[in-house]
Amino acid sequence: MQWDAPPPFIGTAGTKPAPGAAPAAAPNPHSALMVNLGTIRSAEETMLTANRTMVDAYNALHEQVKVVVASPMFWGQEATTTTTGRSAATIVSQGDHIDTWVAENKPIREAAAKFAPIINPELTHALRQVADAIEISGAYMGRLNTAGQAYAIADFSSIMPAITPTPKA
Repeated sequence: MQWDAPPPFIGTAGTKPAPGAAPAAAPNPHSALMVNLGTIRSAEETMLTANRTMVDAYNALHEQVKVVVASPMFWGQEATTTTTGRSAATIVSQGDHIDTWVAENKPIREAAAKFAPIINPELTHALRQVADAIEISGAYMGRLNTAGQAYAIADFSSIMPAITPTPKA
């Protein structure tokens, strides 16, 4: 994220006319603009807080996906089966001693070897979609700020009609 706080609405776009002087080009007549820059700023700050939360969650998810994709055994590519029991030789030589055997789990290893190359790119793709959603949200926030800047510029550049006092009867 590039913003820590949204930039201020300063309403400047080029040079402003001297006090009391008309602008270089007369603006087109228009209806009154009814914009509350405080509401726009509030929306920006709400989105900024939400985006910070999304970025933090994304970074944690990204680290998890990196670990999974880099691991040669996460999906069970090196699965084993542990069996315990007594062998006839152990019963004769050691009485009630329990033996443990560890062996490859061939069906799981074969399935994992087929599954990993399919799921890992899908994880990466899903992660990319999350990043894209965060980017779109950030772009929207930037456009919201641009709208606020445009309204501040329009307000700064608008011409107020001269007020003629009306005599009281």
